[in-house]
Amino acid sequence: MMKPGVWDWGIAAHDIATDNNNTWIPGKINMGNRSIKISKNGKISGDISITIPNLGLDHNEKFRASNEDLNEIGTNVFGKTQRVNTTLAKQLAYYLVLYSPMQMASDYIENYKDQPALQFIKDVPVDWELTKVVNAEIGEFITIARKDKDSKDWYLGSITNEIERDFLIPTNFLEPNKKYIATIYKDGENADWETNPYDLSIEQIHFSSDSILNLKLAPGGGTAIRFKYIE
Repeated sequence: MMKPGVWDWGIAAHDIATDNNNTWIPGKINMGNRSIKISKNGKISGDISITIPNLGLDHNEKFRASNEDLNEIGTNVFGKTQRVNTTLAKQLAYYLVLYSPMQMASDYIENYKDQPALQFIKDVPVDWELTKVVNAEIGEFITIARKDKDSKDWYLGSITNEIERDFLIPTNFLEPNKKYIATIYKDGENADWETNPYDLSIEQIHFSSDSILNLKLAPGGGTAIRFKYIE
């Protein structure tokens, strides 16, 4: 997911003369980089196309590489494909929904600076003792709870497709007669995968096995929760 701000871009191509597969075209023909601005809600403005000489044919001909052209050939630079089509909370929930013994956080380190959601990635385990599917419908939504193998903590991830959903989830998977403090990473009030994907809310609530969890998932959204056992 590209961070909001101003970004320079251009096109790299194969230079037949030097057999270089990563020749930066703007530098090759003394043309400046293009510049775009990405807003907090993921909207793009600025130079979203570039016109370069067709160096392999007639220099008077032009090749225009718009965002549609780039998407068509699989270069995900602009438009909806310049970032994953989910909310930030759903990306966190994937750590629970999609099992993997090796987790990672891919992006520039700078994009995680001062990002409170990073704490969940630091906390979430990769090895589980128990897994419970709380609810699910193929292609629609799923909620999964997992117990950490090395502690008494539980984690829960819930995701939806482009449809907004509300769930009431019994937390009876927690150990009876014990207390937990839940750190909840959820879609913000105005979150939407398309128009406001970065809207994230974080809160802490006390839970026990007889509590009811009220989940509100934004379109293309999700929720990720750590239930930390209280000694």
